[in-house]
Amino acid sequence: MRPPEKFMSMEEFELLRGLIRQKLGLVLKGDKRLSLHLKLQHRLSLLGLSSWKDYYHYIHQEPSGQELLHLAAHITNQETFFFRERPQLELFRSVLQELWRKRQPQRRLRILSAGCSSGEELYTLSILAFESGLFSWGWQVELWGADVSAQALQAARKAQYGARSLRGLNGSEEMLKRYFHVQGGRYVLKRIYTRGVNFKQVNLVAPQARTAFSDIDVLFCRNVLIYMDDEAIQKVVGNLHAWLKDDGYLFLGASESLIKRTELFEPLYLNGAVLYRKRT
Repeated sequence: MRPPEKFMSMEEFELLRGLIRQKLGLVLKGDKRLSLHLKLQHRLSLLGLSSWKDYYHYIHQEPSGQELLHLAAHITNQETFFFRERPQLELFRSVLQELWRKRQPQRRLRILSAGCSSGEELYTLSILAFESGLFSWGWQVELWGADVSAQALQAARKAQYGARSLRGLNGSEEMLKRYFHVQGGRYVLKRIYTRGVNFKQVNLVAPQARTAFSDIDVLFCRNVLIYMDDEAIQKVVGNLHAWLKDDGYLFLGASESLIKRTELFEPLYLNGAVLYRKRT
């Protein structure tokens, strides 16, 4: 069947908006019918559905939950780039030094980027951990990326990028040559920075996400909570808290804050940036 010629009605939009808020915690403010219609119309064609109401019921009844993840991937902002929000990255360097001292007995470090999109943030953390020179000689370093979008994770695993993803390098040819080699018009991250990097598809709001990770030392979840309502934020923060070690650290985006929202994390103010330490 072909998708309906009729534009999404307000009733259909409200059904989908409620579903998106309930299942994903994402808030669509205002009349976003046109945007939603254009982003999702091809899904109706692929699934052979004839109306948006059919699509709503399909998501509710589909046992694997994969279509919900497809929906999430198409309506979330996947924009990111290497070396984003440098003040926080400088703070991350300091955290690495502290963890190097604390983790000497185990010699194990686990870093997670939640909402990692196509991987630029996680690979930036990999670069910084490698360049610190701290984690060699028997250290086990694991880096994990989690995202709701299977398509974004597929791109992340390839570690091949266009010039827009490299704008955080501020045009530095020296950094470009140090981290990438050019192949077919794309910038391919050197293999030394992709070692120990893994990716997993996770819906941060879902109850089953609670057991997706454990014993994380440093967790980045930047510019994810800004799209969510308070109820969803509480769910996500609970999951993040469960993933972290008892003395683990959480980085949020510069425009996000947990202050007066939860007692699960203690805010720390260092060098003009904010990070959070897990409370037990």
